[in-house]
Amino acid sequence: MRNKLGTTSLLAVGFLAVSFPLFAHHGNASYDTAKTITVKGSVTEYIWANPTFS
Repeated sequence: MRNKLGTTSLLAVGFLAVSFPLFAHHGNASYDTAKTITVKGSVTEYIWANPTFS
């Protein structure tokens, strides 16, 4: 029982340690939140679709 608990705990900590660097991918350091930008114009076409990767 104790060996199984230790193995499970070690696996859980290992998975967390490996997945932690993935959070850096979604950082917001490149956004300037103090600057406001206003854009004026008219929408001529709107397509409701998933983005394509090309």
